Amino acid sequence: MRLEARFGDRVVPVFCERPKTIWAMVEEAVARNPDGEALVCGDRRMTWREVISTSAQIGAGLRAKGLGRGDRVAVLLGNRIDFVLALYAAAHQGLVTVLLSTRQQKPEIAYVLANCGARLLIHEAFLMRATCRSWPTGSPSTTIRRCRNF
Repeated sequence: MRLEARFGDRVVPVFCERPKTIWAMVEEAVARNPDGEALVCGDRRMTWREVISTSAQIGAGLRAKGLGRGDRVAVLLGNRIDFVLALYAAAHQGLVTVLLSTRQQKPEIAYVLANCGARLLIHEAFLMRATCRSWPTGSPSTTIRRCRNF
């Protein structure tokens, strides 16, 4: 056991060596078992190698949208592989994730989005009406869009 500084100047005991970041944890899992099953959702399965590759690609897309270390990204996705990939992608870029629940009502979502400082919202298309006043038609099942006019 050792003591580590967390949450500013607060010192807390920790019990084991562990990765410093979520992305480091993913990289360690890939190094240990690259072809091992990492994510399973219904018939969809991904190995650790596929997870790190896909997450890095998504992260590069987030960076291309102008997001940088410390920026906030809101995530409103159900329990599925895309949720995990979005979290890993954000971690890879040093982004802060603001997790929203698909069970939250429109006023709750609007409040969080108006006050969390997120620059981008990743959400499922069917949740569009719960998050914004006006929406384009023909959106993909998972949408990434800039946070404005909430």
